[in-house]
Amino acid sequence: MIAVDTNVFLRYLLQDEFAQAAKTRRKIRGSAPVLVADVVLVDALWTLEGPKHQASKEDLITVVVGLFREPDIRFEDAPAVWRALHDYLMTIQSD
Repeated sequence: MIAVDTNVFLRYLLQDEFAQAAKTRRKIRGSAPVLVADVVLVDALWTLEGPKHQASKEDLITVVVGLFREPDIRFEDAPAVWRALHDYLMTIQSD
């Protein structure tokens, strides 16, 4: 298993720099499972929501759900991520 840092993880999510994105895609979709630490996930989502990328709440939900569908992605604490996603969904429904 390999672990990724926030910068690598963001390159994978954004696919915004062709050469770097291609490298991260090969690494994350490679033969070894990829660990996404809780702090990496939170930092990446915070960056996506920030002023540069301006991801909506719905965009962030799509990202997290999509990551759960990735066969080689492993979260540090997947049950905690699911609970946080559920809580986040509840905040959208109450808006």
